[in-house]
Amino acid sequence: MQKLSVLLILLFSPCLWAKVCDAPKTLNGLTLIFTVNEKYGHYSPDPIGVLQTSFTKQNFTTNIIQNNYHFIGKYTYQHLGSGLAKLTARQLLGPKVIRYSMTLVCISPRLGYYIYSQIEGPRLPNVRQNTGQYMIRDSVKL
Repeated sequence: MQKLSVLLILLFSPCLWAKVCDAPKTLNGLTLIFTVNEKYGHYSPDPIGVLQTSFTKQNFTTNIIQNNYHFIGKYTYQHLGSGLAKLTARQLLGPKVIRYSMTLVCISPRLGYYIYSQIEGPRLPNVRQNTGQYMIRDSVKL
């Protein structure tokens, strides 16, 4: 009976269920590397590959690693709880605007997955989704 009690205490101990990671509280000052999972297709016309995005308080700059193409934009960021956050962005592509959101789900303090949901874009299909992984390159601000 004593062994069963100890086993039950250990099994339901809060220490065992403590969070493993948390999404960053802010993106300000961070650089994230994004990789895209999708291959070319109707709903993924631009399977870019690897992007490096640096964030300030309200702005971001993205560099597409493969071709060194840069673009800028503005964003808002919400920390939704343990391991979950949402980035909403408005990006300028020349005179055209791309609006999208990214849901970030962490798997460790520096790594995670994202779901990219484009709301508006310059080419059809202008509403589409991609998934991929992210890595926080700079020091983590949790």
